[in-house]
Amino acid sequence: MSCGRLFGDLRHVPKPLEEAGPAPRLSFFLPFVSRFNPQVCKTKLRSAMAHIPHVVQKRQRLMEQRRAEVVDALSNQAPELARTKLKVFLADEAFLEAIPLVQAMETPFVQYVDLLRNYRQCPPDLQQVVHTLTYAAVVCQSDIPEFTPFLQQMKYKYGKRFVSWIQYGNPGLQIENTVRAKLEMDVDKAMSFEEQEARLQQIAQEAGIAMSTTAVGGEGRRVSFCP
Repeated sequence: MSCGRLFGDLRHVPKPLEEAGPAPRLSFFLPFVSRFNPQVCKTKLRSAMAHIPHVVQKRQRLMEQRRAEVVDALSNQAPELARTKLKVFLADEAFLEAIPLVQAMETPFVQYVDLLRNYRQCPPDLQQVVHTLTYAAVVCQSDIPEFTPFLQQMKYKYGKRFVSWIQYGNPGLQIENTVRAKLEMDVDKAMSFEEQEARLQQIAQEAGIAMSTTAVGGEGRRVSFCP
């Protein structure tokens, strides 16, 4: 009897179905697929956070320079130039006010990041921490390149769309309110004209430049130079 006759009928025996469905098709590239790694994510975040003090010092020096530019513009009776310089100064000031809140998110994230592996969606108790840190990474990665691999880990875990939502401020995100408002502040949206003029007058007074405020229709009160 030939082997073909002996085993020929076995080809027609139905194969048992897998309990969990058909086996997945294996891909040649499967071993190279990158996955979320809590330990890597933790390490990259710590590396980025370690550079924040250097960024703060740099911003503080820039603020001193920009404040001096505001004073110089006021001294030369160029109020519009002073207002333009003031907006940059105020944006830097707001950035520095938000940074401690970002730093405060590091500890709970590092403590609980291992839990993220076990959940497809971010647990509600960790959403504000994860969303806020991802937002900070998006805003600060130009100043702190170490945030880029942290963002990559967030993409591995929650997808590119999640990071895009964070970047463009989609509603429903649990970003801490002060961080959202101040880390990348639009001065004209965040502060009224009168509030900006009050800060301009404050800087003028501190520099010994005599100024006063006058009522302006539709804008409130505008700073002007004393005669």
